[in-house]
Amino acid sequence: MHFRPCLVILVLIGIIMSLLWLGIWQLDRAEEKRILIKFMQYQAQRDAIRLDGTQVSLNELRHRQVILSGEYDSDHQFLLDNQMREGKVGVHILTPMRIEGTAVSVLVNRGWVPMSYDRKIKADLGLSAVENKIRGRVNSFPVVGFQIEGAEIPSAGWPSIVQVIDREQLSRVLGYPLLPYQVLLDSRSAGGFNRQWKQSYSVSPDKHVAYAVQWFALAFALLVLVVVRWRCGDGRI
Repeated sequence: MHFRPCLVILVLIGIIMSLLWLGIWQLDRAEEKRILIKFMQYQAQRDAIRLDGTQVSLNELRHRQVILSGEYDSDHQFLLDNQMREGKVGVHILTPMRIEGTAVSVLVNRGWVPMSYDRKIKADLGLSAVENKIRGRVNSFPVVGFQIEGAEIPSAGWPSIVQVIDREQLSRVLGYPLLPYQVLLDSRSAGGFNRQWKQSYSVSPDKHVAYAVQWFALAFALLVLVVVRWRCGDGRI
């Protein structure tokens, strides 16, 4: 059974156009990452500001260095599950800190600790001797591509294990409001664990450009194949 040449050509043109669109999309993503990197560098160069509980805009504060004073709620800590580090499974320790002079708290990410096969952590989460003044960097809560229903509900007991951070859900469990972002604890502040914070992007601009080149190369190769077969054959692909 032979397909009519015009139909085959239309299908191949559709494939080529799709490959070109994927290449352009990758270039757009590369430009977005460049803008993000410049913004992160700009925020990192700015002087640290004091977090007083009134700053609620993540867009203005993201990646900004902050200083805050307050009191950790060490009795109510969250373990953000399924955090990988060098091939090992662990958790991030999220501890609420009540900002001094306010009724508002912020989740302080104190870093990563490994978790054993029996779902136990060996690290001491205590904070009895930690100063109430810390430094850190503001960032959004981590997101997941696919969320299972109920993943945002923390487990019973303390410390509580949670798969996905839902600020409103955690605020209800704690009984007091939380700011809409986390503070990644600086390595200069005491009371933390492994704080090799990852970048806010997993694919660099150069990789996006490389992916775009691959899509464009596939489109070009397919176009050449179509033209050669059409001109050298009997009009059939």
